[in-house]
Amino acid sequence: MQIHSESTGKVMSIGALINGGSPQKNSPKVYRYPYMDKACINQTIQNAKAFAEAFNKEQEEKSSSINAINSHLRKQTVDNPHTIEQKVLFKEYISAHKLKDATPEKYNHEVLRFNREHGTNFLMRSHSTLRNEIAITLPFLVVYFAAQLRDRNAARLNSGITTAGTLPSLRTNSYRLSRYKIDGVKQCPYTQGTLLKHIHTLEEAGIVKNFESHGRRGGFSLDISAEVLHVEDYKSRKIQNAENKRFTNYKIGETPLYGLVTRTLLKEDENKGDAKASPNKSNGTKVPNHKNDETNYKTTQSVSETGEEVKAPREKSTKSVKNRQKALKLEKSIRDEWELCNELANDQHVHHVPDIDSLENEAKNGVMSQSMFRDLLFQEFMKYVSKLKRGDQSYPGAFSKAFQELRDKKLVTFTGKLYTKQLMFERFKVWLWSVDHAERWGREKDWPFLYINDYLDTQRRDAKEMGFWYVVEKIFPQNEKKKERRSRERAKKRGEHYARKKKIKLERIEKFGYRSVKPRYRNKTDFEKARIKVRMFLRKEIGFDELYRYCQSNLNHDITKGLENLINSERIEISKFNA
Repeated sequence: MQIHSESTGKVMSIGALINGGSPQKNSPKVYRYPYMDKACINQTIQNAKAFAEAFNKEQEEKSSSINAINSHLRKQTVDNPHTIEQKVLFKEYISAHKLKDATPEKYNHEVLRFNREHGTNFLMRSHSTLRNEIAITLPFLVVYFAAQLRDRNAARLNSGITTAGTLPSLRTNSYRLSRYKIDGVKQCPYTQGTLLKHIHTLEEAGIVKNFESHGRRGGFSLDISAEVLHVEDYKSRKIQNAENKRFTNYKIGETPLYGLVTRTLLKEDENKGDAKASPNKSNGTKVPNHKNDETNYKTTQSVSETGEEVKAPREKSTKSVKNRQKALKLEKSIRDEWELCNELANDQHVHHVPDIDSLENEAKNGVMSQSMFRDLLFQEFMKYVSKLKRGDQSYPGAFSKAFQELRDKKLVTFTGKLYTKQLMFERFKVWLWSVDHAERWGREKDWPFLYINDYLDTQRRDAKEMGFWYVVEKIFPQNEKKKERRSRERAKKRGEHYARKKKIKLERIEKFGYRSVKPRYRNKTDFEKARIKVRMFLRKEIGFDELYRYCQSNLNHDITKGLENLINSERIEISKFNA
């Protein structure tokens, strides 16, 4: 029912009169199954760019007067340059008033005040504009939000929920954003701190709203502005019946952001920070196996018998090809287990050193499966640990039992799920450290180690049983605590040392002025000093005896031992420069 208001001359509803005669506010739009496909993502980014252009124009107008003042200050600085004393005072003033991350208004107010008091011409700070925030950081947020909507829709369909509601907030963290990958290639060039600064800048511009931190391990949540965000809602005829079909099949060739998919489609060893699903596990669909493809060849477009144009397959990126080649090289290094056990029993791998760089690259960017990577780490570990029984080795059967113990108990959860490759690699590095520690301890105590299967028995967790896993679970954490304590003590002593130096410097400045303070130069390392002397020797300014005496008396002993190699490398560098 509507009533005509005589005071305003407008037709108002009864609900508006009950609320005090004020019109109702626009409520947020509700969706039943919101989604963002490729077109929505592109439209959102274009809206953000248009919003950023208006924001940048407004910021430039604010900065116009500041730029005019700065141009005048630059001319004054050319005529009257700042002294060292004025520069030092200005840096201390900025640090004391915490102006490094201050807003332009506060920063400029303090700088003008400093200029008036000391007669200086330091420049003011202009208002920042949006550039990399729109080009790189915002697309990451939009893609993650689209993936979050996709997973939310799948969960609602599985639960049979059909009620409409508002859009959820994006929940993520800077670590996931910095690790965003496409085809195994990392896309984000920024650190976690830089990404957070970009998000705060976007919030200041109004593109991102309601930023809220949830603690150190809880990440953060935010809302993308409704003026920027473009979201569609599935029509009722397109929505699947939750009772008849709870899951949707993954469609090969389409990005998973197009349709509804569930978390069951995600690959088990997929990085959690990636917003892209994997077709390796899908509900009832078959995925082509490209495991043996080492190279990709460009093919031109052709036309099928029906007259339809056939698109050429997309060429893989250079990084992905290199990662696959490295993975194939590591796969070839995996040996037959029984043959390896015989070689280990014959002391053929006591000097083996694992290729840590290749393993780390595979753990972060590789394409090898989790199970295969796990077998590779087991074999690398058994080769490395075999040096503990050098000259008194166990039988091949003992090594075979040790392999079986590792497969049953290590790098796998109690439910049978494999660890991620990065977590496997981190545990592998702890094992290598434990082997080195056990070797040093056994050499000092002259201790004969147990048979390899008994030594690697996971039930030997006590110090008296002399098992390997006691070192991993007890000694390694103790060593980490000692390292942290030593680093804290060193930082404390370093802070006290700098405080003493600062006090001495201030006393000297107060007594004799700023010219008594020597400028700070970085001390040369022993290697740099040796290079200078070697170049003097090659230019025949000094003799070899003088060079050797200088290195032996003043530099590190290792540099003296490798002096011949250093001379050869410097001779090559000089020949390249002369050529």
